[in-house]
Amino acid sequence: MAYDLEEQEKIASLKAWWDRYGNALTSIVLGVAVAVAGYNLWQWYQRDKVAKAAGAYDELQRAVAVRDLPRTREITGVLLDKYGSTAYAEMGAVLAAKTNLDAGDTKTAKAQLEWTVEHAVDPEYRAIGRLRLSGVLLDDGDFEGALKQVLGTSASELSIPFQASFADRRGDIYIAQNKLNDAKREYTGALALLESRSDSRGYANVVQLKLDGLLGGVVASAAPTPAATTPPMPTPAATEPKP
Repeated sequence: MAYDLEEQEKIASLKAWWDRYGNALTSIVLGVAVAVAGYNLWQWYQRDKVAKAAGAYDELQRAVAVRDLPRTREITGVLLDKYGSTAYAEMGAVLAAKTNLDAGDTKTAKAQLEWTVEHAVDPEYRAIGRLRLSGVLLDDGDFEGALKQVLGTSASELSIPFQASFADRRGDIYIAQNKLNDAKREYTGALALLESRSDSRGYANVVQLKLDGLLGGVVASAAPTPAATTPPMPTPAATEPKP
């Protein structure tokens, strides 16, 4: 095919431009394509991982329901080892810890709560882990360790129910240490927080009984169980972001 002079000049100019920038342009296009492919692969991997974690968590719930402790420990190990970055892992650790505590296996429960405190992404699950671990340590007589779990967390990191629960637990620890003025201060603080919420009246009554016992000179030696003063756990839908 014959080209006129103007068309030949355009073709020559295009060839010159391609000779100069073609390789760079090809590299850019290839790089973008690789990045998009990699992103899509990562998204698929994350969705697959979350789906498998959800399946493992369902198995864990079934094992807990029938009180199959060996199976509970086995599935919890899978959740923490393989799917530790998902919300289902922290949910599973908290659920398994409670199950093991109820069965009297304090050692396993303590390890699972420690994992929650160290690895949970959701601040509410970290708070649950701290609160329940504090209860385990309190029951073991490790007052300093128990107190450490419920100190040093700013109010901005905790919702009001958790702030009240932390204050209540500190009061329990101070009672065990016979630091009655400190316990009174913490129980009073917990009550002030709970009185602002109509859905916490039952819990507020429990704290009020403790405070009344202090004011009346009667000190209860037994602290409430960890689960009794823990705000409700978040649901899976609230904690696991959609892929």
